[in-house]
Amino acid sequence: MDKHPRILFIDQAKDVGGAELSLISIAKSLPESEILAFVEGTFTDALEKNGINHECLNLDAEILSLSKEKANLIRIVLSFSKLIFSMLKISSVIKNFDVIVFNTQKSLILGAIAAKFQRKKTIFFLHDILSIDHFNKFNLLLINIFTANFCDVIIANSRATARAVEKLNPKKKLKIKVIHIGISQKIELKNDNKIFTKKSLGLSKNKIVGSFSRIARWKGQHILIESLEHLPKYIHCLIVGSPFFGEEAYYGYLQQIASRPILKDRVHFIPFKTDPLSLMRLCDIVTHNSTAPEPFGRIIVEGMLCKKPVIATNMGGAKEIIRNNKSGYLIEPGDPQLLARTILAIFSNKDEARSITKEAYETAVRNFSEDKMTARIKKIINNI
Repeated sequence: MDKHPRILFIDQAKDVGGAELSLISIAKSLPESEILAFVEGTFTDALEKNGINHECLNLDAEILSLSKEKANLIRIVLSFSKLIFSMLKISSVIKNFDVIVFNTQKSLILGAIAAKFQRKKTIFFLHDILSIDHFNKFNLLLINIFTANFCDVIIANSRATARAVEKLNPKKKLKIKVIHIGISQKIELKNDNKIFTKKSLGLSKNKIVGSFSRIARWKGQHILIESLEHLPKYIHCLIVGSPFFGEEAYYGYLQQIASRPILKDRVHFIPFKTDPLSLMRLCDIVTHNSTAPEPFGRIIVEGMLCKKPVIATNMGGAKEIIRNNKSGYLIEPGDPQLLARTILAIFSNKDEARSITKEAYETAVRNFSEDKMTARIKKIINNI
């Protein structure tokens, strides 16, 4: 392999999520690389804004709609001709690069065969826990085939993510490297977000508990909202996020819960923002409420860097970030009353909370830096 291989990152997302934020950080540290996007949206807008080399294929919407929850054999067969056409378009770009890094499952499935046929080195950056909690059985079978046969290296964003893919392929010795996601430590308030203050939200006299993630049932926003029923009325919550993958019904359910008389005017919904940190700074506590194991937990680290007490569920990647009652608070999932008790304990024990928050910040700086992540990924790419 050349000292400076030509690197192509592939990601099919239209909108910016955690995987895309990480990819932007990596690509900025590798100016000779390029990102192949499948469709225009907030992701390509972010690439443009950050001055990252990229190309957009504008693939057919029907192919992109084969979501991880809903894809099945019948839908794929019906879309077969469009699928082949999409693969050919991706193949025509792959030929110009040495190392192909797939940043999502869909990009792996659409591009891996072409990459191997052209004898390219392939890396799969796995951001999801491959389990029935997050994928249907057909998708798991498909991903199993591709991870076992078309990946030279798998980069997992946590040990929990690595264990899940190993469990999916128990008979295959996969080459897996665990690299925790790195977060920029330059927590700056951007100009377009200065409008957000406690006063502008009408919350000057209130304590605020914030949830920051896409709206999805397994993300557990309803647990935080229901916890308010067990908390004093001066405690409000921010639900920052939007439904991306057919979770509009769940979003409506959250709004229905929030309309209960005891919760009236205490739940504040704010649509997804690529830079939620100004809102996070307004919070007194940040919560991570997932009811299924989280692959990593980017928001947890961001909360730590914002010097906020963070409560997370005791599963998945969160356990690799937080030491319970040392750098944050780990609780069992799905229990609004337990969450309420933990919130009250933080407000009641201010000295302890300050000590834990200080340790959390130092942990985030030490263990989850952007520079540390990109350096390790560069090493893998250069030695593949």
